[in-house]
Amino acid sequence: CEGSKTEPNYFEGFRVPREIYDVKGMGDNTIRLVREAIKLKEQGNYDQVWVVMDKDDFPVDHFNGAIEMARAKNICVAYSNEAFELWYLLHFDYH
Repeated sequence: CEGSKTEPNYFEGFRVPREIYDVKGMGDNTIRLVREAIKLKEQGNYDQVWVVMDKDDFPVDHFNGAIEMARAKNICVAYSNEAFELWYLLHFDYH
């Protein structure tokens, strides 16, 4: 996850056995986040690796480049076009 608090807290709240997922909050920019995900995928024994990030105020070329880089390495991408915190609030307001 791009963020180091909100995103990991959200996914840690899922009622899924821990061995099914491993959440890492990086608190980093989009390109470095994808590079770390690529390393994880190459080093680990994962069926899938996902990158969760938001647009924030990263330059468009960094944001789009990170998505393209991830997809080129078969890493799944979940992103929000604004801040993840907005998704978080809307999700819990809806439920």
